[in-house]
Parts: sequence; C-alpha cells; structure tokens
Amino acid sequence: MLSLIVFQAQAQKDTTGFVYRKPLFDFDYAKPVFKLDTQQEANIDRLLRFSVFTGYREGVEPVHREFGFNMATQENREQGTIRQSIYNASIVEMLTHGFETPMQSRILLEVKDPSAYRYLPAYGNKQAWLRKNAYCYELLVPRAAFSVRKVKMIEDDVAQHFNISFGYETRKVKTLVLVRTSGLDKLKPSGSSEPVFGKSGVFRNVGLGYLTQAVEKTGLTPVVDDTGYPGAVDIDLGSVDYSNTQLLRLALSKYDLDLKEDMRELKIFVIKELK
Repeated sequence: MLSLIVFQAQAQKDTTGFVYRKPLFDFDYAKPVFKLDTQQEANIDRLLRFSVFTGYREGVEPVHREFGFNMATQENREQGTIRQSIYNASIVEMLTHGFETPMQSRILLEVKDPSAYRYLPAYGNKQAWLRKNAYCYELLVPRAAFSVRKVKMIEDDVAQHFNISFGYETRKVKTLVLVRTSGLDKLKPSGSSEPVFGKSGVFRNVGLGYLTQAVEKTGLTPVVDDTGYPGAVDIDLGSVDYSNTQLLRLALSKYDLDLKEDMRELKIFVIKELK
C-alpha cells in the first residue's frame, strides 16, 4: 500500500519549537529519519514513500555540494528507493536549491513577512535567524518515481506545506542599467593576459557581464548591461564597494561608464502566499 506521511508540528513563522533539547551530534546522515520496519526494509512492491518537514535541528550540518546546493541524494538499491534530504535551509533555498545567493535581486516575495523566507544581512546574526526560520526536509520515494519527477516532487511538497505558489514571471521592476557615456573606447584589453573575473575589483579579458553580476550579487536590485560593447574589457575598480552605488559610479566614470536607474521588464522568480 502506498503510504504518505507528512510530519507537520508547527506553523511556518517560527520553527524554534522544533529544536531538540540537545544538539544532534549523533545524527546519522546516511539513514532515513524514520526507522523502517522489516516489511518496509524489504519494500517488495516498491511502493514505499514518505516526506517529512521539521524545523531547525541544532548540530545538523547543511549539505555542502557544488554552488551551495543544500540537498543530499542517496540511493538504496536493495530497497529500490531514492532519498533526498535538505538540512537547515530557508524556504527560498528549498525552492531555488541553493542558487538563491546570486539570484537575490531576481526573487520577488509577495508574502506577509518576507523576513521569514530568506536571510539578508539586515536581519542580524545569520545563525540566530536560521534557528528561527530554517527547516529540514526529507523525501523517500521508489526509484522509478524519482526518475520521472525528480526535484519537482520536493518543490510540490514545499509549496503545499507552506501554502504558496512559485515560478518565473515577467515583471516591470526597478533596475540598474550599465551604460556608456561617450563613444571613446576606454575598455579595450591592453594585451593577451589571463582572464581575471573581478578579483579585487579587476576585470581583465572578460565581458562586461561579469561586472554586472558582481554588482547584482551585493544588493537586491537587478543589473543589466545596456552598453552594447561586443568584446572583452580591461577594468580596474580598485577596492570599491559594489553595494555603494555612489562610489561605484565614480569608479566607473574613468572608463566612461555609468549606472542609471530605470524600470525594466525582467524575468523574476516570484513566490506568493495563497489565501
């Protein structure tokens, strides 16, 4: 018999009540959160399925995969199951699979309390924020079911659990636009040196897209390149703070570049609370 178990013990706004009395330093990352009985371990009919949500678990480390991907995938060939686990993640992280850090400015939260969905430095200590707002999740499904739907099953579970919808939409939003202020070419590379992708404010032998990405990662405003410059550039902005638009514009001016505010239609990842 196909079984679905969803463990929900408290509302989404505050998960601190989930925390165990002692840190889970003995947590076994290789085993499901439920102890399976003999019949389930055999899983002869290949129908075993469950999903579980809890709040923040002290002592449990997030999954550290490439690009900050907080999701572990383990296959049990004997049982014929796939288990996916997410530990101490925000709601936004569970929906964007860890890629929300470079995407912060392209995420729109149409929710009552945005501070409950993702961490921002303005919210103070990150660990304290996670203890209040992070979740753990585990999904175990038959191998055949996983091969068909993959991570969409997790996204559907998260959306149902928190009563939200999500997806990409085209929205008109405030945007910083990189423009040229003259026809002089002050960007052309001086030689055939190795590419530098923004280290210490230096962009060498790379496209302007690396500059707009560096600026966008520091704030909540999308940045687009409207220069039309076709090739690689050499730019040295020094130790300028990308989040300080005034100082950044001053550093860009010696290359006849500027950042202008505008309203642009962009593809944005929108998360909405349902009534």
